[in-house]
Amino acid sequence: MLVRTRSTSICSNTLNDDDYDYDITPISNDYHFTATQYSNRYEIYEYSEWKQYGILPSPKNFNTLNECLCSLCGREDENAIHYKYFSGFTHESEQLGFNICSLCKIKFEVIIKNRAEMIWDLLDNKNITYVWAPRTRRDPITNQRVYHGPYTYEKWRPISNYVSYMTDSTKGYPGKENTPFIFCSTENQYEQNVSKLIPVVDILKSNYNACKFGKFDATYDPNIDDPVNTLELSPDDKIMLCY
Repeated sequence: MLVRTRSTSICSNTLNDDDYDYDITPISNDYHFTATQYSNRYEIYEYSEWKQYGILPSPKNFNTLNECLCSLCGREDENAIHYKYFSGFTHESEQLGFNICSLCKIKFEVIIKNRAEMIWDLLDNKNITYVWAPRTRRDPITNQRVYHGPYTYEKWRPISNYVSYMTDSTKGYPGKENTPFIFCSTENQYEQNVSKLIPVVDILKSNYNACKFGKFDATYDPNIDDPVNTLELSPDDKIMLCY
């Protein structure tokens, strides 16, 4: 049986996921080969791919993880770091994530940073409590998504720096595959919080002019110039902030 997973290698292009097929067909002909044995064998493959190539496995439901066992290499560590995040597809009580041993910590941080490298300085600055991002456009009568026209930009708070890779259909059909998204929540005291996954590139464009002088300009309002629609940036543009 082949299981396909999507992961990111420290050696690969940071904006693209690679597909990997793992053959977890049991060698034994024993029909009592259990689901647990399948799972254990699959985890061994994941540990091996991480150790050899730096391929990050998919995060797992946190309730199923052994808190003293590294999710990446399988090493026992009583001081393992618990890296939780909200997936954007599950209830907030259902967190995904990793347990990370001290030996895997540096490599893990490098890979996670590479996934959102364009806006990492913005996300990593604890003095910035929100970022600008476009709100989904909807028809006021039918509430259906609208793909053309100006965006309304609002203040959002990144809930997690973990970047998920999805097909970006926010601009209409056809969608762009292997697009990095970050899970965010609205920062609006006058309405109920809204949470969603927002494309990394949209956050880059929405905040680029606010950060173009190396510091975040809190007076900047992207609703004036609609940067997602009007700002042209090269693929390797980044937000660089001074500390």
